[in-house]
Amino acid sequence: MKEDRLSLNHQALSLMIESPVFGMLIVDTEGCIRFLNGTIQSLFGYSQEEIMGETIEKLLPERVRGDHSDFRSDYFKDPEIRAMGEGRDLWALRKDGSTFPVEVGLNPIEIDGERFAVATIVDITTRKTTEETFATVIQSSLFAVLIVDQEGCIRFANETVRELFGYSVEDLKGEKVEILLPDRIRSAHPGHREDYFSKPEVRAMGEGRDLNAKRKDGSEFPVEIGLNPVEVNGSRFAIATIIDITKRKAAEAAHRHSERLLKTTQQLSGIGGWEFNIETGNIYWTDQVKKIHEVSLDYQPTLESALDFFHPESGEILREAFDKAVKKGTPYDLELGFRTAKGRDLIVRTHGEVEMDGDRPVRVFGTFLDVTEEKKEEARKKRMDEQIQHAQKMESLGVLAGGIAHDFNNMLLAILGNAELAMEDLSPSAPCRQNIQDVIATTTRAADLCRQMLAYSGRGRFLVQPLNLSELIEESLHLIEVSIAKRALLKLKLSNNLPLVEADASQVRQVIMNLITNASDAIGDQSGIITLITGAMECDRDYLSESYLDRDLKPGNYVYCEVADTGCGMDSETKNKVFDPFFSTKFTGRGLGMAAVLGILRGHNGAIKIYSEPGHGTTVKALFPVSEAAEPTDQRMMGQMDGWTGSGKVLVVDDEDTVRILGKRILEKAGFEVLLASDGCEALEIYRRDGDNISLVLLDMTMPQMDGEEAFREIRKIRNDARVILSSGYNEQDATSNFAGKGLSGFIQKPYRPIDLVKKVREIL
Repeated sequence: MKEDRLSLNHQALSLMIESPVFGMLIVDTEGCIRFLNGTIQSLFGYSQEEIMGETIEKLLPERVRGDHSDFRSDYFKDPEIRAMGEGRDLWALRKDGSTFPVEVGLNPIEIDGERFAVATIVDITTRKTTEETFATVIQSSLFAVLIVDQEGCIRFANETVRELFGYSVEDLKGEKVEILLPDRIRSAHPGHREDYFSKPEVRAMGEGRDLNAKRKDGSEFPVEIGLNPVEVNGSRFAIATIIDITKRKAAEAAHRHSERLLKTTQQLSGIGGWEFNIETGNIYWTDQVKKIHEVSLDYQPTLESALDFFHPESGEILREAFDKAVKKGTPYDLELGFRTAKGRDLIVRTHGEVEMDGDRPVRVFGTFLDVTEEKKEEARKKRMDEQIQHAQKMESLGVLAGGIAHDFNNMLLAILGNAELAMEDLSPSAPCRQNIQDVIATTTRAADLCRQMLAYSGRGRFLVQPLNLSELIEESLHLIEVSIAKRALLKLKLSNNLPLVEADASQVRQVIMNLITNASDAIGDQSGIITLITGAMECDRDYLSESYLDRDLKPGNYVYCEVADTGCGMDSETKNKVFDPFFSTKFTGRGLGMAAVLGILRGHNGAIKIYSEPGHGTTVKALFPVSEAAEPTDQRMMGQMDGWTGSGKVLVVDDEDTVRILGKRILEKAGFEVLLASDGCEALEIYRRDGDNISLVLLDMTMPQMDGEEAFREIRKIRNDARVILSSGYNEQDATSNFAGKGLSGFIQKPYRPIDLVKKVREIL
């Protein structure tokens, strides 16, 4: 193990001696070279034989040989001189006579009682060149540069110090740094100076410090001083960089004055100010502008970040106006859509003016004001005016629709129910069977019209379910064919495998019938063609924005029904009025017409587009958003009962005799025992007496004395598990809105067919 360590030490010593980084010599007390490595030969150009035994003076220029001889003789005697030899810089001499700077390190060793010095020699040519370059840079620096020792004495000053302070470099060398400070702050500086080298926190204060300096002529001026500590050969110094900031201070004072004026203006008017420097590209916002943007007061905008706050279309308008201002000096005043940093949408008014330097624009400045509330108030007033006008227009329609919902639907229910019951009693060959079928068909269309009027007036919604539009048209084809003029030819182009839509079948059927009827009327007594087309398409925002129902409709897939005719067409004035209630180009109007179509499509989140020119026909395209449902709901009604019969007692409550009697006939035919009540009070008497035996209550919504809602509450008090089906001429959403969460068993809308009532009762029981 000892031999291994000796071997390793020997190898390490060999690597160090033969290092290519530094040359190594061993010199005796007479200065004779006793050993040198290969790097010495490379540095000085001598072979080992040429230099071995020579004195070390052979490697020194003549100008330093004498100094070295004295140094050598004292080296082994005096420890202080020996310490000076550690890392000494001097000039060396090559064999070819050229000189170069080296750093020499000397270390004494003793071998077998004899003293030697080991000298390590490093070529420092590159370092010296760098130092000289650095000194040149300092001398030519735009900053004044001082080097100060721990006593505050100036050890170096560059030429910029002379230009700044009026002293020559020779005047300053050896002077205290306080000579450059006014008398009033000299007393504070020495303490600061003494702490600078010992306290880091004081040293940090000196980085970029602003204070007043004094020139040779006694005048004062503001400067920024930066201090950085350095250590040279164990001595500590401070390098001070000094910048004259007179112009900057004046600009800061002017800027503060401007800010005070702007803030006062903001407080008085609420208007923010801004400016854009065309030469530098810098933007300045006042605090009020930053407040409107909802950014911090230290936020620094750029031109692009400022434009990013505006809605895309508004941003393009502002960019165009701003570019025009910069290029041509044209002012602008705009109201634009805007979104704050916190996501609030505003409307802002921005005004811009241009400052010219001759023919050259140098600055754009202006005002910035949040006008959102002002615009909201204007819009509110406008909406109120429109609502008043619309309310006046719809008031009579609403009253009419409310009456229809109750009285007319009750009559339709009696007609439709009795007709279907009569159909069941007739033999298939009865001559009057076709007449009764026509009554049923006509009554169904009348009920659809009633629901359509309720929907448009805002009193009705739809029974929405997945539908295939092509299949719905095929099922309604017999109604469509009888609705067109005799000389009009109907062409169908129905797409197969259409995506489904979420829609109310009767309302969609009404849309189609209205469009077909209008197309037929446009053709009139002339020969013409009506084309009914279905299909699917993808609609983007640009396409939807051109429709009559653009309410930020979502882009995506839509199913459409298109009705095109070769009729008379419409001019622009007619197209603008086509959706007004009761507007018609015919001698006698048809009622709601296209206004109803618009209301139905609005309720289905759809859209409608019209293409028409006088003499070139009209094309109307109704669009419905595609549903995610997988299968359509079967809209075909069963022609007769499927043989199911029930049992138990059912209480039918309605103020119309015909409705009560019809309900009794339908339910008795289905196997039930039926009790009748003409209003809520009578219903409660019956239910208190026989409630335990009553399986179900069919309850009308609108009745005198006690309506359906109050009767329902009282029935549930008597028996909290009572099964109640509500019946009304209004749709389910409107009629049951006050029954949510109260245990209502079901709902059926008037007029209903006998099969619908039996199916609903069967579903509940």
